[in-house]
Amino acid sequence: MLDQSAGGSGRRTFLKVAGGTAAAVGGGALVTNGVSAASDGSSESTSGSSGGSDPWTEIDSPISQTLYGVVDTTAGPHAVGKGGTILARQGGDWTAVVKHGPATRENMLKAVDVTDDGKRIWYAGSSGALGAYDVEKGMKYDYSAPHEHTSTWEGIAVTGTRESENVYISNGSGEVYDAHTNDKGCVVFDQLIKPGSGSKISAIDFQGQNVKKGFAADTSGNAFKTADASDSWKDVGVPNAQVKFYDVLTYQTSDAERVYITGGGGRLFRRDCVCNRWTPIELGSKAFRSISRNPDTGTKVVVGSAGAGYRLSGSGGWQSFDTGTSSGLNAVALTHFSDSPPVAVGASGAIVEGPTQTV
Repeated sequence: MLDQSAGGSGRRTFLKVAGGTAAAVGGGALVTNGVSAASDGSSESTSGSSGGSDPWTEIDSPISQTLYGVVDTTAGPHAVGKGGTILARQGGDWTAVVKHGPATRENMLKAVDVTDDGKRIWYAGSSGALGAYDVEKGMKYDYSAPHEHTSTWEGIAVTGTRESENVYISNGSGEVYDAHTNDKGCVVFDQLIKPGSGSKISAIDFQGQNVKKGFAADTSGNAFKTADASDSWKDVGVPNAQVKFYDVLTYQTSDAERVYITGGGGRLFRRDCVCNRWTPIELGSKAFRSISRNPDTGTKVVVGSAGAGYRLSGSGGWQSFDTGTSSGLNAVALTHFSDSPPVAVGASGAIVEGPTQTV
């Protein structure tokens, strides 16, 4: 998953399409009148018109500190942020379930992910902060500074179910560290590997369908792929990167593999994996810091600076929507494990919730 710090990180190339002319794009899709046809059956607008859906609503937040990550769980959405705070949505209200971080040092938590069964979250952040929280047992675990590594962790991805997790964390030195749960239930840290030149790896994500396959992005506009659970990584682009990158999403459908990267300047990049082609999509001008997908419906949502929000569902193309705030949004989660509404979080503790019927 993602680094949601205000500084962000770089991602990939973009292409401007003039007027209504058709142009072949590096991503292998055809762009006509501002709409690109994606091979997964959806249509992706490069301009973004108003979706006309119900607006999202800003919710009272128990903190004023910035929130950087959010995920859905079997116990509802959980968010992490500055000061090591972990918030949970309980009975419709948001409350702090962990106030001082995994090691009670109040280190900033910059990234969060959830196990495949939705029962435990993992989070990482500054000064080597790393931990887990069992949302059903209400129990916290501290794994901070593994093997004395105290770098700031920027991204995190988790595969597997509770007590059988594989955890991948990336840092500001461009390294990925992986861990697994052994037969005694203990978390064992494996090798530290540097996929690229050493630029900050801001986001990392693994496919739920293929737990060995993952993608990562760094601040120099590079994307990396592993097919062996981080034993090795391959540079897969993106050429001519000109904006910062913030988040990465990868998944497999019945007929296509997908990778999305969010970036600055209203840029979103889609990888057509068979041909390793990247298609740039332009949605407004704001930096997009997070992307989330509902695996049940296929709906995708991106959010970012100044409360920007766009949604892709079916064949209607990317459409802007009212997020209910002008605050910068750092993370979004479309709910899957719980019946809670979708949620996005951001600057100064901002929390916004959306109508469930739109996702």
